[in-house]
Amino acid sequence: METPSPHHTCTLSLLEGNAASLGIRIDADSGIYEHRLFLDLHLGNKEGKFDTQGRGFSRSAKNVRLVNNVLHASLKTSFGTWWDDQIIIETEVSDAAETPTINFQSYHFMRLKGCRCLRLIEDQFLACQILQPDNTYKEAWADLDGFLGNDNGAFSRHKTGFIRSSRNLRPVGSTLQSYLSNDGGRVVSYSSMRLTDFLEARGHHLKPLRNDIPKEFYDYERRWILLANCLMPNGIIRESAIKLSELSSPYWAIMHGDFDVPNTPSHVGRVKLEDGILTAYYVTNLKTFKRWQEVQTFRYEWAEKEIDLKLILGNEGGRLVLKPGSDCSRCSNMFTAGVFHNPFVMGATRRTLINTTAVGKKLGRKSCALCELLQATLKKCARGGYVIQQAWTENRSLHTKSFQEQPVLELVVEKTEKLGRFTFKTRVEEEPKVTQRFTILLEPGGNAYPCGGVPQHLRTIRQNSMLSYLNPQRRWNVVQSWITRYVIEHEDYYGKGDMELPSRFLEIADPHIVKVSTSIEGQKGRYACLSHCWGGKTPCTLTASTKEQFSESIPQSVMPRIFLETIGICRRLGIEKLWIDSLCIQQDSKEDWEYEAGRMCQYYSNCFVCIAATSSSSSTGTLAPVEHPADIVVRSNGHDPRTGPFGLVAIPSEVLDIHHFGRAHQKSDPSRFPLMTRAWVVQERWLSPRTLHFCGAEIVFECAQSTLCECGGEPQDVSRVQQGFVRAVATTRFAPVRENVDFHTWPDIVTEYSACDLSQPTDRLVALSGLASVKERRYLKHVPVESPIPRYLAGLWRDHLTYQLSWFVGEELLIAGETNRRKYASRAEPTRRRPKPQEYLAPSWSWASVMDPVHYLWFGDAIGEPLFELLSAHLPLASANPYGSVQEGCYLRINGTLLEISWKIGRHADGTESFILADVIGSQQLLGEDRRGISFSPDYLLTDLASSEQLVLLPLAKLDVTFLTAGIDDGDAAKASKTTMCLILRKVKGRSLGGLGDESMFERIGFTEFINFKNGVRNIDTNTYVKREVVII
Repeated sequence: METPSPHHTCTLSLLEGNAASLGIRIDADSGIYEHRLFLDLHLGNKEGKFDTQGRGFSRSAKNVRLVNNVLHASLKTSFGTWWDDQIIIETEVSDAAETPTINFQSYHFMRLKGCRCLRLIEDQFLACQILQPDNTYKEAWADLDGFLGNDNGAFSRHKTGFIRSSRNLRPVGSTLQSYLSNDGGRVVSYSSMRLTDFLEARGHHLKPLRNDIPKEFYDYERRWILLANCLMPNGIIRESAIKLSELSSPYWAIMHGDFDVPNTPSHVGRVKLEDGILTAYYVTNLKTFKRWQEVQTFRYEWAEKEIDLKLILGNEGGRLVLKPGSDCSRCSNMFTAGVFHNPFVMGATRRTLINTTAVGKKLGRKSCALCELLQATLKKCARGGYVIQQAWTENRSLHTKSFQEQPVLELVVEKTEKLGRFTFKTRVEEEPKVTQRFTILLEPGGNAYPCGGVPQHLRTIRQNSMLSYLNPQRRWNVVQSWITRYVIEHEDYYGKGDMELPSRFLEIADPHIVKVSTSIEGQKGRYACLSHCWGGKTPCTLTASTKEQFSESIPQSVMPRIFLETIGICRRLGIEKLWIDSLCIQQDSKEDWEYEAGRMCQYYSNCFVCIAATSSSSSTGTLAPVEHPADIVVRSNGHDPRTGPFGLVAIPSEVLDIHHFGRAHQKSDPSRFPLMTRAWVVQERWLSPRTLHFCGAEIVFECAQSTLCECGGEPQDVSRVQQGFVRAVATTRFAPVRENVDFHTWPDIVTEYSACDLSQPTDRLVALSGLASVKERRYLKHVPVESPIPRYLAGLWRDHLTYQLSWFVGEELLIAGETNRRKYASRAEPTRRRPKPQEYLAPSWSWASVMDPVHYLWFGDAIGEPLFELLSAHLPLASANPYGSVQEGCYLRINGTLLEISWKIGRHADGTESFILADVIGSQQLLGEDRRGISFSPDYLLTDLASSEQLVLLPLAKLDVTFLTAGIDDGDAAKASKTTMCLILRKVKGRSLGGLGDESMFERIGFTEFINFKNGVRNIDTNTYVKREVVII
């Protein structure tokens, strides 16, 4: 490998701080000589491979290292993928004092070193034996379909899924050969590729050189492939393989091998195969636990499953096959080993064709329930003069985990119009095709569902969880069962007894009289609250003029429809008291409104249930859900000898394809759930122990830990879904455990709340004051008071103030690189900011001072490295509510490091503009080096900022950059980087507060962040700061 002269010893190394600099040390008789070579002048990157004819490989390389004179690196392709490659470096030394000559040699011949018995199984799996350090051999395999693709008749290592378009696939030596069809499928071309171009033997795996190929394609601990020696009719033993994902879905859930979960028992990852019995473990349930001052934890419940493979698999001419599994000749192809085959393959939808001719025949006395359902559904589709062309079942869910329900099964029917006697068409393709889709569900117990056991042969079909969605007569029984169940489960936290009543409430026990009553201090009872949109002026309100009359009786003629329906629901649930804001708060009394607004958190926290008019934009709307015609559902009944009666139902899939409440947080169509756009509703949802949402299409039950719905589309245990790039913007979904209003959830609340609408901007703090008081009472009561500074700072919390100040308006500024700009940072559609409110809402450092939606940088479990100190704070309150509105004169006095800077407008190629801090040295691209000038996000529309005005940058903290989005290419750069988060301030002139002069008085106008990366070195900030005290108003 090395070729020095006999009296020379040559040592190679990569110089620290520059992966492209090769250090050469020569120990000669005449002394020690050190030389330096730049590998970028000798090597390039050609689609993920070292290129000796190219230059500058390091610009698209990572993980560069030198091991035994072999250069290793991950190289980026034009497709955005990363490939591992190696090349051998050889040196020729003629004179120790002169720079030696270097040569490069391919490393291909080393990649399959130690492999034997290389073979192809079932035209898809490449198998071999790999030599181990203890001189034993271990079997390894690779699913070639996940390694290679077909690029118009030629092998492509940048694509996947070539198997379907290949034939005569075979390995010849270390080369893979096959005939591949082109994109049209008509032309077949011969193609070949070296195995060492896309995989290597490493450890006990045939690992891909491409970095983003899932382990399921080569790691037997992640994906179970069954290998067997099968006897052929001619007496020859043939090696055969079958993917266990071919089994019906419950088995697939077990064999998926996804055991990478917390607190996994040591025995769970092991699968045993003895005498044809396969034993595996799977997750039966997932529970989330979190209490005050505790980290959120997950508890998985495990169960053992034994599968007799002899009952499932057979030998057909030397090939492993799944056995047929039904005695019914009409639908036998839909069963495997006696179990309905719910077609599911990871990442793809597979069809199971139905013999429509056989199913359409007259059924006998002992007819199959599935055939009855299929026949009735096909007849329904044929009505109106249609001819059934074909039908099949397929799976709508592309991803599943072992603790989830079975995938959704759909029956798809393709039909055409029946031709008339004198209609002529030259081509079949001219006939317009119509496709109908039906979701098939199982009902154990048949008409008495839910009861009875699940029939063994139909256990792979998802059970019908829509007891009331298509059966309105069952609706209130289901709703009552939801409430009863979760009252018992949450008894320790909420209690199930009577709670203290509001100051006023509606007495609704008398079916003929509804009146406003006043409670006695300490009086307890069970009551409900109404959450609704006023929709403009509401004619039925409590005022000084109606107070006396309403205390005796409220005429039904003046009450809007929502109020009347809410009263009817309460009576149906056995609740005799109701709180409605417009009728229980005197609307023309500021004093009464401020007093009641301060107690609103108590009212919603103590209510038995909150009734939410979620789909109504005004009080004149309705709570009544849409009812579906009974004849849209096709049913059949059967009887299982072991478990008794059962039923099968086929429901048009479009009936289930509703705009679900689970997507209400997206606000893509506010007209569907107008209540969710109201800012006041945020704390109403978080504070209420349980809520009934009337969503138009269905009723949804929501409590602190679960969400249930009539259509079955919302999982019972909902987890937080973080989204975004770099630190994800706080989630806007309320599914997390809502009782935990802590350090992490407060920014989530603010993010959701700030995106909602307020009729009165001055309520910006008031409408969230209830949640703030809950945080103080439930969580921060455990934190000792160590400072005279107020704990609540106009929407922010003194504890973790670094995090609390890091809100911003618009998109995140830190991106991976120029190529990621649009994909992750959404710069193509810049945020349109509103002007600064004319009324004083809050101090400039509070998110409540602006009327645009705000976001937070994701801190994870980190607190960051603070770069400032809070010295004092002053917050004059506008009322007796310590969490409500504040008056002018608020300020924070901070000791920090400042950088005075100029600014300018930056114009981008796409026509957008941004604000540039011209004097700041840093980078807002993880792979970009420092430069002068970075962007900042204004807090509002800046219209009065003069071009000559100097701004001030105040660093808040340094924070580790964290990626939450899967598939980010530059994760290593992120791990090594720290971002500096800063406030952008402008000087305030002509103001004096409590003896504080105007020399150090500033207001916040924006936010920015940047990293530092220069000459291969990260996190060295070269900006020159001045330490001083400032006052931010």
